[in-house]
Amino acid sequence: PVILESDQVKLLIGEYSPKDNGEVELRPCTILFALHETEDDPAQRRKKAVVLQAPQGATLRFDRPFDLGRGRIGKLAGGQLHGQITIRGEGEPNDPTDDLLIVTQDVQLTQEHVWTPHAVEFRWGPHFGHGRDMHIRLLPDEDRGRLRGGMGGLNIGGLESFELVHVERLHLEMPNDEAPSSDPNAPTTLPVEIHCEGPFLFNAVLQTQASEQLNAEP
Repeated sequence: PVILESDQVKLLIGEYSPKDNGEVELRPCTILFALHETEDDPAQRRKKAVVLQAPQGATLRFDRPFDLGRGRIGKLAGGQLHGQITIRGEGEPNDPTDDLLIVTQDVQLTQEHVWTPHAVEFRWGPHFGHGRDMHIRLLPDEDRGRLRGGMGGLNIGGLESFELVHVERLHLEMPNDEAPSSDPNAPTTLPVEIHCEGPFLFNAVLQTQASEQLNAEP
């Protein structure tokens, strides 16, 4: 595949068809986000990367015509990922508690916003759920979001928030702090089902979860 790479983002594409308006058709399309700032080892950062896969391809829009042969690649302005979309990440090695998997379809994106009105299935470690109308907010990175060689940029610095406007199910496995240490068979987690009458929002910057109205049922 053709590989376009910045410090934190790698874009892998197979066939591509540029257009005069700055858009380019890619098929297939894979984007890797290596956003673990605290990890100094490049190999470990790649292992912990979040991978976005669009096997049916994507239409991306740049701020100037896309000409890979001459090294003319503008800054990514937005686009659409077609068909089924998979977003996954493995987190810590040999530890599934922070593995990420999101499956949806027809995702729209800009440098600050990734969204789809369609159904979303997601799992993060032992937690899982489904709903629709997903919004992922991204943090900008002006300094590091440039492609190597001085070409255009993928100005993405990290994850700001994850929101589901319509939640159908959210299942969490919470630590069982009341489990007696003398009982090795006592469960270490307690299942919690969350029902939201409003949207569910996880703020990755503040590490908070919020909803207009939240009811938890153990």
